[in-house]
Amino acid sequence: MITNTLPAGVTLLSASPTNIVFSQTGPDIVGPVGHFEVGASTNVTFTLMADNPGTYSIQTTVTGDVTDPNPANNTSRPVIRVGVPVAPFISISHSSDTLTMSWQAAATGFVLQSAESLVPPVTWAVVSGTITVSADQNVVTVPISSAMRFYRLAKP
Repeated sequence: MITNTLPAGVTLLSASPTNIVFSQTGPDIVGPVGHFEVGASTNVTFTLMADNPGTYSIQTTVTGDVTDPNPANNTSRPVIRVGVPVAPFISISHSSDTLTMSWQAAATGFVLQSAESLVPPVTWAVVSGTITVSADQNVVTVPISSAMRFYRLAKP
């Protein structure tokens, strides 16, 4: 059995090989890896997503129903450093007359742009408005108009 214990803010996206059926309860991802002969090994890959940039320690433990002559090598605690994604996600909310967009404040150098259409040639313009930082998020609020608008973050 393999158990991966994820820290808060880290989410499992996928696991391979796909012939191992993993289940998740709270922070623990558990899956049966089968029987291994002495000295045998296998690779298991977890694709994870972190809510925020930072350093995370993930504990992985392998257990079995046979006494292991070397239990000291059954636990691993890799430290993973997570940077800002190449293109941060924009969260969008609205009220009756405003649209509020936010993205990770750690994602520096990005400019919020808008376009009226996605039909080529697309003309992107920088969105006017004050960017404020709230709870580690860049936040911009713009008025809602009757015209359709498309938004993106771009690095100039």
